[in-house]
Amino acid sequence: LSLGTNGELLIDPVATPIPHGHSIVMLYDGSICTQTPSGVISTQGARLKSHDNLLRVPGDPADREQQCFLQNLSLNRFVAAFKVAVALDSKEVWMALGRRALECLDIASAMKAYRQVPSPGMVQFLERASLIEDRQLL
Repeated sequence: LSLGTNGELLIDPVATPIPHGHSIVMLYDGSICTQTPSGVISTQGARLKSHDNLLRVPGDPADREQQCFLQNLSLNRFVAAFKVAVALDSKEVWMALGRRALECLDIASAMKAYRQVPSPGMVQFLERASLIEDRQLL
């Protein structure tokens, strides 16, 4: 995961190793539930790479916080991404959050992000757009 020049989120696929002979039964919040060759259901130790840095711990290094932000953003968890963005507090982070929220048509999260940039023109436009009830017109 990385940020592009205009705040776009660049997502590269990453393989998650699964024990030999196991079959995936279910995915839930990044945890993999597998079935062993003998038929036993196992949930031990398998976690998706896209979910390994979701939680922010105060005092984390800046690169760990950046990865936490990017993972939350890639999973469209805007509330969690906003909390990490407050700690990072850079224009690129706020622009990425605003852009991703707009891609998902989450106008409220986009307005919060663009207020932090600050970008008053974009906030004013989003306030007008939030009054449109039909999302197909957006």
